[in-house]
Amino acid sequence: MLRSLRKGSTTIEYWHEFGADIVRAINTEIELKSDHAIFRVTLKPVDGNQRMDADRIFLNNLNALTKIKFSDSQIRKATARFLNAYKDRINHIKLEIIYKRSYEFNTSLKPTGKDGLSFELKA
Repeated sequence: MLRSLRKGSTTIEYWHEFGADIVRAINTEIELKSDHAIFRVTLKPVDGNQRMDADRIFLNNLNALTKIKFSDSQIRKATARFLNAYKDRINHIKLEIIYKRSYEFNTSLKPTGKDGLSFELKA
């Protein structure tokens, strides 16, 4: 089962050992698998600076990533509803980021502030 969380764009913050960067993201969705959920987002940089920052991490230093943060109340509310509806079937959550290819991470998910989500990446 696939559920769209936001069809339009949002921004995400991705943290890494060099600091943090912001990039535009589209097509945020969550999918229920047999024993876990996959939270999926596609990165779509708005300019050369965002593209260069994303290339530096996702193409050259993927191991430097530590967390991904969303500050979007619609995404947070829709994610909470989905996770609550299927809590008996979800043992863990994976994060999939699509940027020139697909990257999948094991994560722990934490609410942040009044409208945010933070995906802490596990080794």
